[in-house]
Amino acid sequence: MLRARRPGVPDGGGRVDRCRHRAGDRQTLRIRPLRDIRRFWADLVAEDSALARLRFGVRARNGATGQGVFDHLRIRRTRDQVRWAVREQRDLMRRLGRQYPDITQLLGPEVSMVRHMNVFMEHFALFPYPDRGTAPVKDNSVAAAREMVRWYHRRGALVQYNHPPIDPAELVAARALDCDLMETVDSEGDFTVTDQRFALFDVAARNAIFLTATSQNDDHGGRDWPQQHLFHTSVWSRSRRAKDLLAGLAAGQVFLNHQRLWPTGTLDLTVDGRPAMGQVIRTDQAYASVGIVASDLPGGASVDVVVGVCDRTGATTPSIARHTFPATAFAAGPLPFRLDRAGGRYLRVEVSGADGGPLGFGNPLWLLPDDAAVEVPKARRFQQLK
Repeated sequence: MLRARRPGVPDGGGRVDRCRHRAGDRQTLRIRPLRDIRRFWADLVAEDSALARLRFGVRARNGATGQGVFDHLRIRRTRDQVRWAVREQRDLMRRLGRQYPDITQLLGPEVSMVRHMNVFMEHFALFPYPDRGTAPVKDNSVAAAREMVRWYHRRGALVQYNHPPIDPAELVAARALDCDLMETVDSEGDFTVTDQRFALFDVAARNAIFLTATSQNDDHGGRDWPQQHLFHTSVWSRSRRAKDLLAGLAAGQVFLNHQRLWPTGTLDLTVDGRPAMGQVIRTDQAYASVGIVASDLPGGASVDVVVGVCDRTGATTPSIARHTFPATAFAAGPLPFRLDRAGGRYLRVEVSGADGGPLGFGNPLWLLPDDAAVEVPKARRFQQLK
């Protein structure tokens, strides 16, 4: 077996465009990317890399013509996802965890053989597709997605509905596939799409479909996060332990802040001095006094308090009112806001910069009559108002 070596490139570099061969010559090239990465970037964990844009070609110089045949490409790895991919990722997490002990890691998949969903769980389980001798085929039906959600719920997971179709009638009829979270921010930074998704989120909130809004989650390149993936999903949590982070997600104690324009900003909601973002308050009282926290606001920013009707009628359009406040209204601490209950209301917060561009989004709290026929997840149940 011959190996081509380009001057200046370590053995296995894979570049052969300076090697000259006569017509009819054959050459075998063995590329060992892990070994190269370890030599070039010794401070990286080499296995935490991806192979992309593998190209073969022929270069002819000085007016000559050239032909080549490229065949017998072999990538040596097992196809068994459990024995290889999951094992490899767990090993990477152990090794990276030693380098970055302050970062909590969770292993989880994007489920793509049904509606795209992300799964978050403390003890990872990969869905066991039946072995039919071929790769599974995508089933885009609502029934298949809901069955997948049930499978993961039985194992204690939280499931996120990724980039849902803008179809409010289906969302209401399917109860958002019974998911716990919903991706709201567009990964390409298209805020028209983001606005459409938040309108969809408001339809869910109106119908007491209790979802946690999250930022964009679908990253296939891992490049330029502050530009392409604009918002953090920030979780209020007792600690950085996986169990507590998942509890914060389940409870809806989550806000989204722009990584570049508002990286240190925070949002929160309180009732009776207790954290209430994401919570469902069932009460016979006519209103609740909500404390709205918006910290470290930049000059010229504004905060919209979005109040929506939660009438649970199956309506497929939002019914909301916006109340706008300047950044200065939050300078002295939480802003008090009276939320009237009526037949059911919810409240969430949006932050905009001086130019009107979005800086942050908060998750809602719901205020419902105490006799409302609504099933509230345990993580979202707010204790009785004083």
